[in-house]
Amino acid sequence: MFTGLDFFGLDGFSENMLCVNNLYDVKLENSIVDQVSIRTKTNVVYSNEKEAIWNYDEILLADFLGDLEAGDIHSHGNPIISLRFMKKKTTDLTWEEIITIPYKNTVNRYQFKDFYIASNISYDYAMIGIGVGGVQSDWIINTIVPSFEGTFLLDDNNNFHLSNNLKWDSITTNISMGKYEPMNAQYPITIYGSTKYKSGKVTNTLITDNSVNGLGDGISGIDLAQERLQADAFMNFITNYGCKILKDGQGKIMCVNINGNPTEIPNNDTQGAISDVSFDFIEICGTDIVSLAKVNLGNIIPDN
Repeated sequence: MFTGLDFFGLDGFSENMLCVNNLYDVKLENSIVDQVSIRTKTNVVYSNEKEAIWNYDEILLADFLGDLEAGDIHSHGNPIISLRFMKKKTTDLTWEEIITIPYKNTVNRYQFKDFYIASNISYDYAMIGIGVGGVQSDWIINTIVPSFEGTFLLDDNNNFHLSNNLKWDSITTNISMGKYEPMNAQYPITIYGSTKYKSGKVTNTLITDNSVNGLGDGISGIDLAQERLQADAFMNFITNYGCKILKDGQGKIMCVNINGNPTEIPNNDTQGAISDVSFDFIEICGTDIVSLAKVNLGNIIPDN
């Protein structure tokens, strides 16, 4: 036996020992296969007989009964009935559940878009197979570090990229404080509460890609129709009273409400075809999944 090495015999169907470690995928080509079994033991007796049941040292057992279903050691042969997706910041210890969906043996790839994450922060995502009785399979974990430029204002159904002449005014951290001035004391007594939130102001020029890149066929100019549609859509969005996510490429991310009256300022150099918009915001809650759910945000659905 060879310790610490991965190797295959020259003839994979002979009695040669097939030692595997850190196995991530199996590719079968130009063959007719009834069953694939991978176990952690290295003293499995060679046999052409198919395994009838799962063994507790089984890493994978695929029977190819009209599909490509297989399983892993933690399920102990328990069929997968649903898939659970989880996420957390890499530096955090607690996972958050994104969604649990029914498992379909006709789907071999699941994809979803998560817009509720900050730029340049490392996140871990996990997919877990759930069997009958809640038995969990191995966690399949991937780590990503998203990166983007500009500022985004979004909710579950809308996503606006603010990047033209973008300006963040000063961001104020608001805290609750009470002050009491005793008649017979030189200094006041201050009392602090638990309230702590941010507020500020963002200004941006609204301009469509059509106006930036040209109208096609080498024609330059402002797409008047698209500019008006975008300006109306954005103003309707920030005045719909709903909560929103405000984030930028530097790692800031907040769940906010628009505070006060947003302003659209027509650009006189373009005869009002392009506008600047300005709005005040106020932070209302955290950006974790539980907090976002309370304000009807954070609904992430796979594309499948």
